[in-house]
Amino acid sequence: SPLLVAGDSGLPEFDMQMEDLQLVRARPRLLLMQFQAMLLKRLHCARRDTRFQFCLVVLPVLVVVGALLLTEIAAPNPSLLLTPEQYPEMLHKSTEIVLSDPGPKYKWQPAEYAGVSYLPLTNASGANSLNITRWMLDTLHTHPIPRWGAYVVDDTIAYAADGPVLMDTVMHNSTAFHALPTFYGELLKHKLRKLLDAPGLNLTFTAHTLPLSDRAEAEFDTIKLVGAAIIILFPFTFIPANFASFLVKERACKAKHLQLVSGVHPAVY
Repeated sequence: SPLLVAGDSGLPEFDMQMEDLQLVRARPRLLLMQFQAMLLKRLHCARRDTRFQFCLVVLPVLVVVGALLLTEIAAPNPSLLLTPEQYPEMLHKSTEIVLSDPGPKYKWQPAEYAGVSYLPLTNASGANSLNITRWMLDTLHTHPIPRWGAYVVDDTIAYAADGPVLMDTVMHNSTAFHALPTFYGELLKHKLRKLLDAPGLNLTFTAHTLPLSDRAEAEFDTIKLVGAAIIILFPFTFIPANFASFLVKERACKAKHLQLVSGVHPAVY
C-alpha cells in the first residue's frame, strides 16, 4: 500500500470517513436513547397533568362501569295500590261517586270512602243499573265534575239462572284506568268493615302486575344491550384523543420545535 506522509490530503478524508462510520454504528443506540428519554419526559408531564390522567384513565373506567350498571336495570313491574285517590280529581275531594239509595241496609258515609264525596240518588226507588247509566249519559255534558264510578244497591236488573235477584252492581267509567277493580275493591272493603263492625279499619286493595312476556322481555333486553354498547364506545374515543391532545399542547407551547432542533428524530418524536 502507498505510504502516507505528512501533508498528504488523503489523511483528513480518511478521518472523516471513520467518524461517519462511528455515527452510523451509534445511530440505533442514539434513537433508542431518544425514545427512552421521550417516554420519561411524557411520563413526568402526565403525572403533573391531573386532567390528562382523569380523561385517560378515570373517565373511561367510570363510563364503562355506568354502562355495565345499565345492563342490570330490570323492567319496571311495580304493584299498584287501587284507590279512588289515584285519580287527580280525587285529590281535591270533588269527584262524585254515584250511589243509589241504600236505605238502612248499609248506611254508607262519606268518611268511609277516604274523604271522597259521593252523590246519593235518594229519590231513586227501584233504580237499576240501566236507569242510572241513562241518567249519567244524559247529564254527561251538563255535569261539571267527572264521575268515575257508581254503585247500584239492590239492582233490579240483575239476573241469575233461576230469575231476577237483588244484588249490588258496581259501575265504572271505561275511560278511567283501573276504575272497575278500584270501585269493586271499595265495595268489598265497605262490606268487610260492616261485617267486622269496624268502620275505622284500614284496608288496602293492591293489584300485582303480570310479568313481561318472553317477547317483551327480549325487546327490553335488546334495548338495554344496545344502549350499553353505545355508551361503551365513548371511552375508546378518549384514548387516541388524549395522545393527540398531548401533541397539540406541545406544538402550541413550541416544545415540539425545541426538541426537533435539539436533535430528536421526527420518527422518535
